Amino acid sequence: MITINSPERAFILINVRPDSLESVQAKLRANPNIAMADIVYGPYDIIAVVIAVEIKEITNVVLHDIRRIDGIVETLTCIKVN
Repeated sequence: MITINSPERAFILINVRPDSLESVQAKLRANPNIAMADIVYGPYDIIAVVIAVEIKEITNVVLHDIRRIDGIVETLTCIKVN
């Protein structure tokens, strides 16, 4: 089970189409690999947190789960250093 104390964490900054904000957030929150997905003010619409045992798992979640959600326009992945 992945927990908040798992060794790898990434913050995914997401821009979405204006008409897709709530539906994208719901899809992100339904994914068991995503610890949180919050709508925020600023240059991005949503910030999601992916927690994993290995960086490769984060890559898979971003490429195969997050980026395939209809309504997402752009993502920026920030992987924690320590």
